Amino acid sequence: MIGRRTPWTPDQEWEKSKYKKLAIRNDRNNGHVSPYIRNDVLYNEDVLLARPERVIITEGVTDCISLMEHGFPVVSPVTCRSARPTGNGCCRNSPA
Repeated sequence: MIGRRTPWTPDQEWEKSKYKKLAIRNDRNNGHVSPYIRNDVLYNEDVLLARPERVIITEGVTDCISLMEHGFPVVSPVTCRSARPTGNGCCRNSPA
């Protein structure tokens, strides 16, 4: 789940980021969070099951949704700091 800052979002320090995601588990601050809550997936990664010839990778989820609505095979990494190897493993066979 992802939430986005709106004009009505309170002007508080913890509300400064443009997008909000579910907290993930870490023993320092979020030991109460389930280990099954993760941010290391691709939004719309199910499109890869169809093995499309080409896939568009967008910067943000809203861009991904817009392209999905127009029928493009598209994914979004959901984060700017991916824990997976570069390209999330989906770019191995892309042309240079």
